Amino acid sequence: MPATDDHTLLRDALVVGAVLLTLGTVGLVTRRSVIHAALSIGTMAAGVALTLAGCGAFHRQEWGEVFGVVTLLWCATPAVLLAALVLRRERRPADVEVEVEVAQLDAGEAP
Repeated sequence: MPATDDHTLLRDALVVGAVLLTLGTVGLVTRRSVIHAALSIGTMAAGVALTLAGCGAFHRQEWGEVFGVVTLLWCATPAVLLAALVLRRERRPADVEVEVEVAQLDAGEAP
């Protein structure tokens, strides 16, 4: 009977992982927003990590969990860099110059 439980666990992990990977792929292809793309990549990474963890549990080895964590880190790094670029783009140098001029005017100095 334990073999059936292991096969059921593996099947469930593979099905849910495939669904997450498919939803992430559809979201990545159909959306144009950077935020939606980052969320879709995260969903795809969760699907891959779940599949790897399920395979590792089925074979009674921890390599699945290790590869899952590596996959999440590998996918999270570009998402963090993307968020930093988006935040940097929103705060343009022209905004900083205007703030400096306003501060100088408030202090009574000539800009």
